[in-house]
Amino acid sequence: MKRYEVLNIDDDKITLMLHNIIVKSTKLPLDIKDFESAETTVEYLKAHSGIEDTFFFIMLDINMPGMSGWDFLEYLEGRPEIQCSVAMITSSIDGRDKEIASQHKLVTAFYVKPINREDVIKFFTQGGIFSELQF
Repeated sequence: MKRYEVLNIDDDKITLMLHNIIVKSTKLPLDIKDFESAETTVEYLKAHSGIEDTFFFIMLDINMPGMSGWDFLEYLEGRPEIQCSVAMITSSIDGRDKEIASQHKLVTAFYVKPINREDVIKFFTQGGIFSELQF
């Protein structure tokens, strides 16, 4: 049976908390994991058992110290065993970010902070996953 997890990745603790509250408000059957860096998320994925049976919804901040959101995307693209959909989430006003994100096949959504419940529901229901549920 397929499991669904949300990997909430942002270097700002308040943003992580806000995203967590918004995701929980959808009442979808999702496990939520918060990460303050892309590096700790990579370690989690490397240690994850049953990765082939899990679909990850990844809410990814672009600009983080160390491994950026773009670097993390490159990591994911080299790991076809990781089934995922990525929402890039930014506070940047750089118009090129959206264009760059559109060039990555794993990126299915792009949001400017702050996100809201409707953004999250749209991200989780696109592509048919959870689309039959009523919110």
